[in-house]
Amino acid sequence: MAVQTFPNICGVLTTGDITFRSGSGDPTTSGSADVAATGRITTPAGSLILDTETFTLDDGNHAATVFEFDKATVQAIAATGQIQAIPAADISDTETFTLDDGIHAARVFEFDKTGAITGGQVKVDISEAITAEEVALLIVNAINGVGPSILRITASINGVDATLVDLVHQVPGAAGNTTSAEAVTDSDFTISDMEDGEDAVFDGVTGGRVAVEFLGTETAIEMGALIEAAINGVGAGLAITATDNEDGTIDLENGAVGVAGNENITDTVANAGFQVEGMWGGSDEGGVPATRPAIYVRTNGEVWVKDGDANEDWTEIT
Repeated sequence: MAVQTFPNICGVLTTGDITFRSGSGDPTTSGSADVAATGRITTPAGSLILDTETFTLDDGNHAATVFEFDKATVQAIAATGQIQAIPAADISDTETFTLDDGIHAARVFEFDKTGAITGGQVKVDISEAITAEEVALLIVNAINGVGPSILRITASINGVDATLVDLVHQVPGAAGNTTSAEAVTDSDFTISDMEDGEDAVFDGVTGGRVAVEFLGTETAIEMGALIEAAINGVGAGLAITATDNEDGTIDLENGAVGVAGNENITDTVANAGFQVEGMWGGSDEGGVPATRPAIYVRTNGEVWVKDGDANEDWTEIT
């Protein structure tokens, strides 16, 4: 058989389902320093996950934790609002309106006719505008130009009246119900509060399980964030930390080193896009990570293999 050799390295190199190590010691008695077990979860979009499906994590020190997907029975509703624009001649330079998304700091928008605005405020340049319709479009562009990292509200021109700006919160739910404000002298310029947002309704999970609440409309990236939050929210009962890679994958690491953390992740998700790997690679000092097949190449040319079962038996093949 052909055997791939590796340089003498400290630690562990893993690829696919095999652990590769190299060194001078006897693999049955010596190995790497303490290593924590790791794993990964890959999730598809929320539309591909069913209510009550589960995945289970076991850190080797506490009782296994079952996470249950809890799909909303009533969808959340986004808060909405509206701005009534007026002709540019009726707006004075430096007059303002304020929007609050309930997530970030309230954002002040300042009408500008001279090229200068107050620091920290968002410019709405109406220096060349005439009609209320033109002002409305400039308001839309200013709001949408801020970006979701600062304001989670989207603006658009009303489909019936082009002087009206419709506002929709980007995150459905009651938290989007916020107070808006304006400081425009002409009373024809108006802005409503963000209203009528409603939270989703969930029917709960089986007793003792941890809920991963979702709407079913999330992207894989959004599902990754929800799974990360659920795992890290368990606290002292689970020594596994999740790190969302923001691409639909979540890396897992046991907070305690050693072979005890090499416990398989299990799941009941039917969709093949939901995948679990690990937990594996945990090692006690003087040992070699267990739970998956391994190849160990000694510097004297010997090659040892392990089948990955619980007893960690090694066999020399050279």
